[in-house]
Amino acid sequence: MDYCEKLSGIMDDVKLKVGTTIAAMELAGEEATAGQFQRWIGTLCTTLLGGMEQQCSVTSDMAMEIGVMRKAMRRKEEEVKKLRVDVREQEVAVKAVAKAKENIKIKASSKEMEEKLRTATTQFKLMDINIGRETEDRKEIIEKGIAEVRKNLRSDAVKEFDDLIKFADVAPLTRKTFKSTGKDYFLALLLFTVQDRSKKWKLEDTLRGSKMYPGFHWPQEMVAPVKEYRRILKEEGGVSEDTSYIRIRPAERDGRLRIKADVKEKSNTGRFSLKAVWDIPPICSEIRKAAKDYLKPTWASGQRG
Repeated sequence: MDYCEKLSGIMDDVKLKVGTTIAAMELAGEEATAGQFQRWIGTLCTTLLGGMEQQCSVTSDMAMEIGVMRKAMRRKEEEVKKLRVDVREQEVAVKAVAKAKENIKIKASSKEMEEKLRTATTQFKLMDINIGRETEDRKEIIEKGIAEVRKNLRSDAVKEFDDLIKFADVAPLTRKTFKSTGKDYFLALLLFTVQDRSKKWKLEDTLRGSKMYPGFHWPQEMVAPVKEYRRILKEEGGVSEDTSYIRIRPAERDGRLRIKADVKEKSNTGRFSLKAVWDIPPICSEIRKAAKDYLKPTWASGQRG
């Protein structure tokens, strides 16, 4: 039996299957779902392990035959040399698959984070709303919170607020109301979700017009990356929080969601200007440790410190 031919056939089969899977991944591009990534990982692992098991079986058979066919040793030595070449090629293939697997995990994890951030772009929060008393009743917190917000609106903004709040889903961000230092009444944080972006912007503007300032609500998984972005802006971008305001937000352009940082000098009454942009980071902290490039920003023209 020609073991080299059999092993080459196994390798060719593995290469074909791996190549087909990777081609499917590349064609899917940014539109691939987390489920598709998981299926591709499973296919790659099954193909690679199956090929390696077949190779082990063939190599074992060959070793046994070499032991009983000493007279054919020279010929077998040549075959072993060929096997070593095949094994080296297989090692290269294994490394390539391992790298592809790691990239797939990073993309799948980033895709999951992107979905959370897209939801976050439909939301804003209002801090320290006076609920009056201590309570854990979600319905009471929401009703009293909305009533308190409405009470603090300018009289000419109440009707617009009433029209817009119908499109909002409101939820408390605390399990129960709490007392702030120096206050004798209980407070709560409310999260507003408005799917229609134009209505969300109008509702935010209505609140700002009455000196109530909506804040962006980051998913918990983004808290650590945002801290790192601020550090990079200060250490590499030359931004000082003593003299500048920093605004970090997810932003979509041409269908692609990214994280952008805008800055504005505190002495300047003008607009914020773009400082840096980052790709969406993986949602898993362990994957982020292995994918340190996620912290590498694209600096706006002439903006690096």
